[in-house]
Amino acid sequence: MATNELTAGQVLQPVAAGISWTAPEKSRGWQNPPKFTKISDVANSYISMLSSKEMANTVLDSLDTKAPLASLAEVIMLSGVQRGAHTLDAGILVMPIIIEMLKTVAMINDIKTVTYSEEYDDMRVIPTRAIKMALASSMEMPVEEMSSPAEEPKMGLMQRKTKTGI
Repeated sequence: MATNELTAGQVLQPVAAGISWTAPEKSRGWQNPPKFTKISDVANSYISMLSSKEMANTVLDSLDTKAPLASLAEVIMLSGVQRGAHTLDAGILVMPIIIEMLKTVAMINDIKTVTYSEEYDDMRVIPTRAIKMALASSMEMPVEEMSSPAEEPKMGLMQRKTKTGI
């Protein structure tokens, strides 16, 4: 008997880009009405899923990566949206429960975790020096030989470039 339920390993697999354009209409979980409409039902489904024996190895493997719990919870929640279990807004409301379940599993198994990495916010801008060093090591050339391109003067949206020599 075929079921629409995903195995523990399939929960964390990404969706292929452009799949909504190639698949028949209403053939994907997120294109149909959600299975759970009450927040309590969505929360209970995640509590039972994360505490099941089938998900134990997958959850422990995910926690061993030292990824922030908020990121793991987001992946788990989005997989529920992908399956058609609930809507995106219901998943966002249930994310704190998923994070707490992940914390509990980590605490029981003596795994140190970070809920949200503050270092991630600091890494928004990569220093130019780091980019030059990475390029130099990949191209095997000294950093001093690499120069930055000349910047063009900034212009407004409605300005035209003037031709020189006229």
